[in-house]
Amino acid sequence: MHLTSLKLKNFRNYKEAFFNFGKGFNFIIGPNTKGKTNLLEAIYFFVTFRSFRTKNIQSLLKKGQRELSLSLNFSSQASKEPRKLEFFLGLVAKELKRNFKINGVVKKQPQRSGGEFQAVLFRPEDLNLVIDSPASRRRFLDSLLSRLSVSYYQNLIEYRKVVQSRNRLLFLIQQGRAESKELNFWDKQFLRLSELIIKKRFKLLKEATLVFREQYQEISRSKDVFDLDYHLSFKFKTDLKSSLKIALDELKPQEIELARTLLGPHRDDLIFKLNNYNLKDFGSRGEQRSAILALKLAELEIVKKKIKEAPVFLLDDVLSELDSERQLALLGSLKGIQVIITITEIDILKNWLQENQANLIRLK
Repeated sequence: MHLTSLKLKNFRNYKEAFFNFGKGFNFIIGPNTKGKTNLLEAIYFFVTFRSFRTKNIQSLLKKGQRELSLSLNFSSQASKEPRKLEFFLGLVAKELKRNFKINGVVKKQPQRSGGEFQAVLFRPEDLNLVIDSPASRRRFLDSLLSRLSVSYYQNLIEYRKVVQSRNRLLFLIQQGRAESKELNFWDKQFLRLSELIIKKRFKLLKEATLVFREQYQEISRSKDVFDLDYHLSFKFKTDLKSSLKIALDELKPQEIELARTLLGPHRDDLIFKLNNYNLKDFGSRGEQRSAILALKLAELEIVKKKIKEAPVFLLDDVLSELDSERQLALLGSLKGIQVIITITEIDILKNWLQENQANLIRLK
């Protein structure tokens, strides 16, 4: 997959801008506050059709403007013709109007189009994934699976609605305004969707762990064994479905008392293990960072396998967070694919650039 150009109008700090990209390495160079991250945000918007920085889509509008537009052109092995994605956002009488187009055709729900454009994003915040909250690790799993599977995305949206409805009913039962038997309907939906989501997560991690181990050993140049362990919020007894049902029945009195659902995919966690030890508790900062580098490269390979070509790799000022050895290990792993990297100063890669070609985009 090859991003050829991007056009921005009234997006963040950009009034109007146009960028061309080369097939290999592309470095976006400029001081902070000049819009480097904004540029990657615009590109990645066409992967998920939402911002990776904010839920308030209106904040994407340049200050003082009432409409914005984004246009992205790319080529793909799956299509003989160039592809074009467009997004328009307008504020009309205090109401937000949105418009998505794929090759000129309006799409009401672009998230369900199967992922026309694919990219993997690597941000400095990702380097804290090992030690961050379980919610951040669940977001990683859900984001990746939602991009790979339309059905997973739909199940996840439905699951969140079911949990919300179930929590509301638990509150009413706690207040004496509803009866426990009324939970039966929502429990059935909860169990069905929980099983589907957890099984998809299990399958993803089984595939990811194999690639993850190889990538970690390559980056760290060690023979340490890494594992990605899925930690359930309930005890696994015989099989997944019956274990969920047993745990749900056991926790029901406590759930009514607290008025919230205490188990399920929204309470599970992803554990990073090095030589069978929890990396969060026993790993060094260097080992944790190597693990995330390996995880992102594993994500790249998983998406590549799914779409049968390499996605675009986006790095937002990550190199400055790494030592020179890890910088070279990361860049060496990305040859042969399109990479777009934001960086404050190119001098840190002076020696690397003497042996490698790259397209330099300087922001003024």
